[in-house]
Amino acid sequence: MVIVAILHYCYIFQPGVEGPDRSIIIHKGLAIPIRAVITTERFFMSGRCDDPETGKGRNVLRRSTKGGRKMRGIYLFGLLLALAVVFAFFTSVDKSSAAPSEVIESQEMNHPGIVAELIECRRKKGVLTVKVRVKNTSSKAMRVTWGDVKKDVYLMDEENQKKYFLLKDAEGEFIYSGAPWDVSANTSKLSWFKFPAPPAEITEITVILPEVAPFEDVPIEDK
Repeated sequence: MVIVAILHYCYIFQPGVEGPDRSIIIHKGLAIPIRAVITTERFFMSGRCDDPETGKGRNVLRRSTKGGRKMRGIYLFGLLLALAVVFAFFTSVDKSSAAPSEVIESQEMNHPGIVAELIECRRKKGVLTVKVRVKNTSSKAMRVTWGDVKKDVYLMDEENQKKYFLLKDAEGEFIYSGAPWDVSANTSKLSWFKFPAPPAEITEITVILPEVAPFEDVPIEDK
């Protein structure tokens, strides 16, 4: 029953299906467990007995017999377990498929139809992580690059007039991901950057990236 429930869940929540098609799949999918319930109940609850008038055997539901009541209990337990599994999966997907991360600041880039959305600025264990989502709202693919990350990507503490450049790993490589890439029409790409974290008393920072205006007074989230 649990396996059937999981397969049913996968059928209803097929990836890449939205809008009216999603509704059609859900309505069709709801019929699957109903038919399964009826079939399973008949299988477990049915039995053979002799008709007192004809002396011939016939199928009957065993609801009133002791064995039938026991089987009914097993069946209902399995059904409730299956429903619990489906509910747990649905809850996890509902959280994971929630609306995209909230945009802290948004700036148009120096490419027609390209928008940079800053969605995270988080300080943790001496490292400040910045995440930027690049969206292409145009009708054609666009090439996006962060230029020379060594000098063009940094944080600016305007209060203390101090710059924070990208961190490097043990091999001397800058720690970041993303551009350059070609962003297809009506799609988005995600970049992240690792910087040394400013002192705890600094609660806002300016994020500098090439090809886009500065993201100013960005609140720093501590975790």
